[in-house]
Amino acid sequence: MITPVAARMAFKWPQPQGMGPSRQPGEVDMHVHACQSRRMRTTVEIPDEQRAKLLELAAKRGEKGFSSLIQEALELYLQGQQRHQAVERARALQGTLRADEADELEAATKRIRGRWR
Repeated sequence: MITPVAARMAFKWPQPQGMGPSRQPGEVDMHVHACQSRRMRTTVEIPDEQRAKLLELAAKRGEKGFSSLIQEALELYLQGQQRHQAVERARALQGTLRADEADELEAATKRIRGRWR
């Protein structure tokens, strides 16, 4: 019977393409990060005044740092960009309806909006 350790030692990995001549067939280098969080740390340069305001706002929220504020601001910005792109795509369609189609769409929109309240 082959033990699990012996089985792992006997297994030869296939040679990946583009491996340098210093590697022996079956030799594999692996680099793995095991993280519980899917967040990435990065450096962002901001003026001292912005940092002070962020720290003040974070303190008012009872937070130590301002990472959550930056995440929130980025999310709002990205949502705004998506909305802007959607508006631009809609503007690109301007004039693609015939006049009667536009009138029908406008009437339907007014009927729907009338039921909102």
